[in-house]
Amino acid sequence: MGALEQVTKMRNQGVPDSDIIRSLTQQKISPREINDAMKQAQIKDAVSDFDNEDLEQSEMPEEAPAPMEQEYETPEEQDYAPAPQEEYPPQESGYSAQEQIYPPQSSAYAEYSQGGTDTDTVIEIAEQIFSDKIRKPQNQIDAVSEAAAMLQSKLENVSERLKKIETIIDKLQIAILEKIGSYGQNLEGIKKEMSMMQDSFSKMVSPQKESKEFPRENKAQQEYASAPQEEYPAKKEFPREVKPQKKISAKR
Repeated sequence: MGALEQVTKMRNQGVPDSDIIRSLTQQKISPREINDAMKQAQIKDAVSDFDNEDLEQSEMPEEAPAPMEQEYETPEEQDYAPAPQEEYPPQESGYSAQEQIYPPQSSAYAEYSQGGTDTDTVIEIAEQIFSDKIRKPQNQIDAVSEAAAMLQSKLENVSERLKKIETIIDKLQIAILEKIGSYGQNLEGIKKEMSMMQDSFSKMVSPQKESKEFPRENKAQQEYASAPQEEYPAKKEFPREVKPQKKISAKR
């Protein structure tokens, strides 16, 4: 049995509100549920009371015009009947009867004024019922909006992380390209150093080859330079043969 059913049952039995709240708290029902159940029970009682008042008001105007018609008929009959002057006192009794009829009309106006004040309470009760009915879908809508906001925040965080990852990848690419460029420069420098070493090594090796290929000539030159000039005879000069020149006849 729900809290609202228990509250309505206890109210119908005549149990006071304090005892109802105590019994519901003993059943370990939350104070919010107890408060909501009490409000809903009050609203239902007010609505039922207002319905009963409407029924009573709808019955009262149907009974009220009947005595009015009877009173209005008596003066017409008195006008047409030939009555002596001594019969005026009954007319006063007719006026007194009419005066007796007016108080119920004033009470009816009082009831209508009470009904006007009750309409305000009914409007408040209807608004409260409407708010109670809308509370559940409103809570669902709020939960959906909160979930949408959380998803939006998560998507924003993911997009920010992706942007950070992209920036890191760009930095890594730039660093790799710089390293590759520095390696290329280092290789060019190493090539230049290797070529310079090769040139210097070839220059150092070439005189040694020349000295190995021509050792005899060097020795002969040294002996010739150290020996005196007299030991070597002078070279003989032989006459050159003179060849006869042929006469070339010019042909015509």
